[in-house]
Amino acid sequence: MGANTYSADRLTSEKSDDPAYPAYVLGKLNEAFQTVDSIHGGRLGTGCLRRLRLELRNEWRTRRQRTCDKPSPYQPLLDGQASRQEIEDKRSELKAFVETVRKDLYDAESRVEHLRAALAAAELDRDKVLDFMNVHTRLNPPIHQLPPEILALIFSFTFNPPFRVFDSRASGPWLLGKVCSTWRKVAWETPTLWKSFVLCCDSDGTDLDLDQALLELADTFRKDLLRQVLTRSGQTPLTVVLETYRNDVTYIQILTQHLPRVAELRVSGRLTNFSAFGDAPPMPLLAKLNMSVHGGFAQSDDEEDPEASS
Repeated sequence: MGANTYSADRLTSEKSDDPAYPAYVLGKLNEAFQTVDSIHGGRLGTGCLRRLRLELRNEWRTRRQRTCDKPSPYQPLLDGQASRQEIEDKRSELKAFVETVRKDLYDAESRVEHLRAALAAAELDRDKVLDFMNVHTRLNPPIHQLPPEILALIFSFTFNPPFRVFDSRASGPWLLGKVCSTWRKVAWETPTLWKSFVLCCDSDGTDLDLDQALLELADTFRKDLLRQVLTRSGQTPLTVVLETYRNDVTYIQILTQHLPRVAELRVSGRLTNFSAFGDAPPMPLLAKLNMSVHGGFAQSDDEEDPEASS
């Protein structure tokens, strides 16, 4: 029983002004020893003792009646039924009573902190489980279960056409293709995503500090991008914004092969560059033409084909 006495002393050593608290602890302690006596020889380990003491303290605080749960002994004073002198006479009593209530406040704040710590630990555990789940969910995201037609329809709302052909990093369908192979396949095979574009030929790279070989490589790459756009647009009607201020008509020559599919054409640039349109095929779908020409004359905004408009 020596170990029992030691444990009881440890458990009842906590400060408490309530004389019923040690008796309550001793009663619970006897129940605990009766439970563990046959297993541990009547001894409680340090960790077990600490946990038991915490549990008993919290349980006692929950079960006992707090001062604020009972009618106030000073209710007549609170109701204004006492004179100022009566209040002055009870000043020391009121001060002691407030200190008693303050202990209840400390207990309540302690429980609040305990619950906050428990909540923080639970949130961390939840976030850990969520991250673990998301890592595995991303292997087969729900959006990959959509039919390609639905995914393509969603893609059509992700950017405002026209996109820039030579901005392959963050413009239009180029950006969609950088997400994953599934998105790239759908975007590459959806002609409507490629039907409206800006073809800007206002720089040949001479403003960059590059040697001739790299300039030629960059030019070849840009022409390949244009061919990819035109190929992926399939047979859909095109909306083309052409900006050309350099003395190079090769991009226009690539475009002229697809002029029969152009429904809207907005052109700005040097007049001399438009000689490449001299042998252009007919444009039966053209419904809107906007031209801003420099180097000879300026002409027309929003000229429409009379036959197409009718």
